[in-house]
This record gives sequence, C-alpha cells and structure tokens, in this order.
Amino acid sequence: MTLFWQNHFAVELTNEPRANYRFFSLLYNNCLGNVKQLVKDVTVEPAMLLFLNGNSNTLYSPNENFARELLELYTIGKGAQIGPGDYTNYTEQDVAEGARIMTGWQLSTYNATSLPLVAPYFNAFLHDTGTKTLSAAFNNAVITDNAAQEYADFIDVIFTQDECAKFICRKLYRFFVNSEIDTTIETTVIDELANTLVTNNYAISPVIQELLTSQHFYDITYRGAIIKSPAEYMAGVYKSVGAPLNYDIQSNGEILTTVYYITGGAGMDYFAPPNVGGWTAYYLAPAFSRLWINSAYIKTRFDLSDWITLYNGPSASSSGLNFENDAMELLNSIATVTNAADPNNVVQQLEILFACKPYGPSQFAGLKSILTNGLPDFEWTIQYNDYLANPGDPVFSEPVENRVRQVLSYIFKSSEYHIQ
Repeated sequence: MTLFWQNHFAVELTNEPRANYRFFSLLYNNCLGNVKQLVKDVTVEPAMLLFLNGNSNTLYSPNENFARELLELYTIGKGAQIGPGDYTNYTEQDVAEGARIMTGWQLSTYNATSLPLVAPYFNAFLHDTGTKTLSAAFNNAVITDNAAQEYADFIDVIFTQDECAKFICRKLYRFFVNSEIDTTIETTVIDELANTLVTNNYAISPVIQELLTSQHFYDITYRGAIIKSPAEYMAGVYKSVGAPLNYDIQSNGEILTTVYYITGGAGMDYFAPPNVGGWTAYYLAPAFSRLWINSAYIKTRFDLSDWITLYNGPSASSSGLNFENDAMELLNSIATVTNAADPNNVVQQLEILFACKPYGPSQFAGLKSILTNGLPDFEWTIQYNDYLANPGDPVFSEPVENRVRQVLSYIFKSSEYHIQ
C-alpha cells in the first residue's frame, strides 16, 4: 500500500533529505488509514510543497500546480472534457480558486543545518483571504477565509462528490486486480467498493479487506492479469528465499542501495517516478503493466533471479556481505507440509507457492528434471534422506541445496511468476 500511495502522489526526491524522510514515513504509517486525511496531510508536507511549488504559492503570485494535480490526479480526476477548461468533474475555475485557497504555506529550516526536521508553516500575510467560489461541478460551493485550515475545507468539499471515491477505487482495482475496467466491473465492483469507502468515512482498510477477500479477486479469469512491477518482483524474490538483512546499518544500507539501483535498471526508479502521474504502467492504456517488460528489463529481472538464487545475492561494496539465500529453509518448510523425499511433492509445493497459474505438464516435468538432475525419482529420495540423516554435513546438504536453487532460478524466470 505504501507503493500504491507513492505512485498515487508520485513525489520525487527533493534535495532536502529531512523532507523526503517525512514524506515516506507519512505514507508508510498511514497507508491503511483515512484517505481524506492522508490527502490533507500530503497537501502540506514539505516534499509536496517543494515538488509542486506550494511553498511559492502566495497571494501576490498564485501557483496552480498543486491545485491542478489535487483535482486531476489525487482526488476526483478529470472525467470527459465538456468544453475548453471544463471537464466532467471540475473546471479551470476550480483550479484557479484552489490555488488561491492554498496560498501562504511555506517551509521552515529549509536547507538549514539545525537538527529539527524541515517543517511546514502557514504565513497569514501571504494568504489570499478573499472568498473563493467553486464551479457548478461542486455545486458552486463557497470557501470563506479560514486561515491555516482553509485548504482542508476545500478538500472536504472535493470529497463530497461521489466520483471522488470511484476515482480512488478504480486506481486500487487497477493496482491489485486488473488494468481493464469494463461496464460490468464498474457497476458490480467499483461502485460497491466506492460505497464501502464513503460509508466508512474514507477509511481505506475496509475497502482493501473487501477487495482482497472477494470472490472476484480470486476469480481465475483475472488471475495473472497484471505483470508485477520491478519493485514487487524483486521484493518477492528476496522475501521468498529467506534472505534477511541482519547486518550492521552500513552493510544493510549498502545492500539495499544495490537493490534500489537494480530495480531502477528494471524500469522502476522508486524515488523518481517518470512524471507527476506516476509510473506509466499504472495508467497508460492499452499497454498498462505490459510496459514493465521489454528486452532490457526482462534481462535485468533474469539476472537478479540468478544473482539471488545461484550466486547468493548482491554483496555490499565495502563489507563483502550479501543476502543469505537459504534454500534449505524453504525446503524444510515444504517438508512440514508433505513428504519432501518425493520430488513430485517438492515441485508441486513450489508451484503452489510461486506460480500464479498452474504449470503445464511439460513445465512440471522440466522442473522435476532440474530438481533430480535428470535422474530417476528415487535418486532424489536417496539424496534427500542422506541429507536428513546428516543435516549439518555440507557433503550431503550442498547437493540438495544446489538443486533447489536451480529450480528456484527457473521458477523466478517463468512467466507464471512475473504475473499476479
């Protein structure tokens, strides 16, 4: 959900690290909280004030950047264009009035060397105190002077529109289920989720629970409709093979920095969305998530799968430490479910764990052949039982571990793992 909101607000890193830390902490700590409150909080966050020039939006020089994106991208969306400067859900009048409403917000200690975090503050002398009148799209609502709380009044008016909840729920649906939304999905899924969001005063957690526990979410028709983003793919690979980071802060940081650059090489620079609308794979029709895959990006994914499964992960530049890929832990967890001495059981459990859709017979046979090294099933049984009898002896454990790693390397390259 933090990734969802990072794409939703799509703020780039600023040259003020304290502002960056505040912003991502806000998303992380409130990712399952109240949407309306999150929008209010983000509006006056230092990172957002810097990103969309809110800190230079004053009575004497109104700046419409944030007001425009607040309406178009963060809350209600344009809808169909009716005429010049007039969209279904708002007009240029609302953008201009919104800019006036949010004048006066500035930053304290920006680029200072003092310890307190950079913080927003309201400068009443730079705020437009005049009355603001919104368009017919908002029932000609009037926003009167309310000093530092005026921006919150504006956001409250936006959230009274039914389309606001639908706009957010469509983004959730595209993120978690399917990029394509037809008329049936709109009326049977989006409308229901939007109703849940409004009924719960814009708390997002009930909506996520409803969506992820619904029969629709598990419908085989929609399984595998989305290609995983590079961040989701890489986090999944690392987490699924038992690769904890239990080193000192410097080593952990160096390793995670390496992962960050690998993810960027696969098309998703986490701290630098390509534009204010976020990553194109989440909104650009008709390709949507297929934009995550091309000849360069897929090679980076494949290299990573080998790096973590076969070569034990990226090492930190100074310490030489790396992710400790524990394939045996994974195999031992399988053994708690089924008889791991049977290679068919091992492959079946790995398929259940990692494949979005079942493998075909030839793929299943190929995986088993990798596990058994092309030998009859009983050879794996002998090898595995020897390991069980001598779990601490690398002579018996390493051959088993290497076979499991080879299977994982194949699985992480299969299309069934790249989709969700």
